Amino acid sequence: MNQKTIVSTGVLFLLVLQACGGSTSSSSASSSSSIASSSLSVEDYAKRDVLSVSKTRLASIDFNVNLDALVSADAPLSRLSSRFVQTQSVGDVEVNDSSVTYLSLPDSSNIGLEFRNLNQNIASAAFAAQQEVEWAITTLSRLDTWVVSGSTRYLLTYDAIADVVTLTSANVSFTSLEDDYMVRSIQTYFQDGLQVVEVYDAYAENNYASFGHLTFIQDEYYEWSSDIWVNGVKEANPSAGGSGWFKAIKNPTTERWSYWRSTDANVSFNVQTSTGWLQTFVRISQFDLEPNVLATFNYVKVGNPSLTNDVMTWLLNADSTLPFSFYPQAFSGWDSIVASLDDVTLRNLQDWTPDNQDYVLYEASEAVVNFSNNVAELPSPLTTTVRPSNIDTFEGEGYVGYVAESSTILPVNYLDALPLLLEFFDTLGLTYKDGPLDTLIMETVETVLNFPRLFDQFELGGEKGLTDLSKLWDVIDEEMTLIASLPSFVLDQDTLYPQLNLSDLPPSLDNALLTLPTLNGAATFDNETQTITTASVSTTLPASSLLLVGASYTMMYALTKGQQLFVIGEEEAVEYSNSSLTFVGDTTLTLPVWVEAGDYSLVTYVAKVDDQSRIRLSNVELVPFTAFTPLSFTVALENGFTLSLTTSATASFVATYVYEDTSAPIIYGVLNEEPFSFQGRSLDNVLSVSLVEEVTVYDFIQFLNFEDNSYETILFALDQLTFNGTIVESFSEALQVGTYEVLIQDASGNLTNLILTVTA
Repeated sequence: MNQKTIVSTGVLFLLVLQACGGSTSSSSASSSSSIASSSLSVEDYAKRDVLSVSKTRLASIDFNVNLDALVSADAPLSRLSSRFVQTQSVGDVEVNDSSVTYLSLPDSSNIGLEFRNLNQNIASAAFAAQQEVEWAITTLSRLDTWVVSGSTRYLLTYDAIADVVTLTSANVSFTSLEDDYMVRSIQTYFQDGLQVVEVYDAYAENNYASFGHLTFIQDEYYEWSSDIWVNGVKEANPSAGGSGWFKAIKNPTTERWSYWRSTDANVSFNVQTSTGWLQTFVRISQFDLEPNVLATFNYVKVGNPSLTNDVMTWLLNADSTLPFSFYPQAFSGWDSIVASLDDVTLRNLQDWTPDNQDYVLYEASEAVVNFSNNVAELPSPLTTTVRPSNIDTFEGEGYVGYVAESSTILPVNYLDALPLLLEFFDTLGLTYKDGPLDTLIMETVETVLNFPRLFDQFELGGEKGLTDLSKLWDVIDEEMTLIASLPSFVLDQDTLYPQLNLSDLPPSLDNALLTLPTLNGAATFDNETQTITTASVSTTLPASSLLLVGASYTMMYALTKGQQLFVIGEEEAVEYSNSSLTFVGDTTLTLPVWVEAGDYSLVTYVAKVDDQSRIRLSNVELVPFTAFTPLSFTVALENGFTLSLTTSATASFVATYVYEDTSAPIIYGVLNEEPFSFQGRSLDNVLSVSLVEEVTVYDFIQFLNFEDNSYETILFALDQLTFNGTIVESFSEALQVGTYEVLIQDASGNLTNLILTVTA
């Protein structure tokens, strides 16, 4: 086995794998799963060769089902929990004083319940992790720096050679392995044109620690492994839950699926064939006094092609008897199932979930099937049970309904079972709802014969040949050791990268996730219209995991001065589809007439189009220009400003903005109910008043208002007020008969005066 080393970090999804039973009962194959979210997310473990190896080495295994139908990207997590909401009928039941009659039964598939729920859990967790990476790309916009936001710190890194994005996260309070922690590493990359999401996650509180590793390719590959440790160590005989491993993979040739689900005690191995699904259990428990050393396949359960109905189960004895069960709901040709009321156990829907209504259910252990053709004598004794059970619809919705199972023992070895089974169902008058029964039985026999080979071809952790159960335990131990090393790895990263608060990230046009390639062509400047045309400019971004499939991107144009960026236009957006992204210039830019004074260069950068905003993802690059004659021109602006704009071009376009404020401030107010307003310096800016009572200089100043066209506030001081040509010395002195002049000035030196003549 290749040595696995951690290169970055990933996310843990604690999908709790229930133990797989090994009996012939349908309930032994049932399972449930739940997600226990840990914390947030980010960086990564070494990209392992599991995926590429799996897709080539498993070419001979059959698997297929359309996961677009099974797994919804927006499936709510609440739907994936173990709680079932009763929205469907449990089945038609008639009860009288002596019996319970079941007239119809819903479809039921424990194989489907297990497969779909685990796939949905993994898919939902992977989509959430992918969204977290997208958030980091558009929010952090800074690589190789721990960024603290609230109680969590994030590290975004990018391997440009391998095209791998990694987001690592940890709680801020985690500074040593003695602390409780919530750490995660999410890695996204593309393989064979398909996006891979790989996540490691670890959570520790008090004496318990949980670890998980998830790998996901939508509709192609679903894998999740986990472990729970107590008191900081992996238990030899885990009481806390122990390790689990689920993996579902589609054969690219046959488009059929196989999946594996293991706990400390069992392996459930499942193969899709052309006519149905087969499931077998392997007992591997280390709790046994004599643990198995070789995988044995003495039990098989058969499901229909759509995973909506379990069909039959076989217990493969070594002698010439075949313990055999079938599920009537998978067949047509029966009318009802009847049980004596004395033999029925009452159950309540609230036994499954307290949220359900108070509804009485009838569990029968000794029921009788009434067949449509009125079979006078059964070919062998038939025992039928009807029990309430968790039922999973094809859409992944759960509820509680009745499941019937009929069991018998046939006097035949399973290898020779086809004629007898066909005669058995023919005598009962039952026909298989989903196709020819003989094909399903023959394919089951063939697959059972090949189970050891198929089992050995299935790969976990880069290893095959797992019928040797000691080898399986070695593979599991190595995987669990790897994923449990995430907290130590995250602590190692602390010393490698600087740390900043999100609010303290310094603005920089050089801080960017993407590096913009060299631009082709050149823009042109029209001296007559003072506009810029980008028709000859183009550039191509290579495919990158930093770009989001389905998102739109554009080239933005802006004037820059230092770290200031003034956007003046953009190209038409282009949608990213996991191939190179080409932008071709096709816009006309008009120079703005209201930016700060200074020298500006025209630059371009790539931005993600997000609703009405544009999120810069690349650095800025100077736009090349064809040679043109430098130009100087003046523009009269509103509010009393003029702009002198000079252009120059060397390797880039440079515009020098110089603004001149030609508008004087205004002195205004109301005198004797008549408004007045003066602007500029003039001997005509005169107000005349007669003194009726004593008025101070301060009272006079409060009577005046000042306004300017700039944002500066016009302040007044005594040296701006004269009386008969002499500066007034005090605001508190009384106005006297004579001539006062107020003179105010704006920041550009423009003056406005007011002459006040005071008479007795």
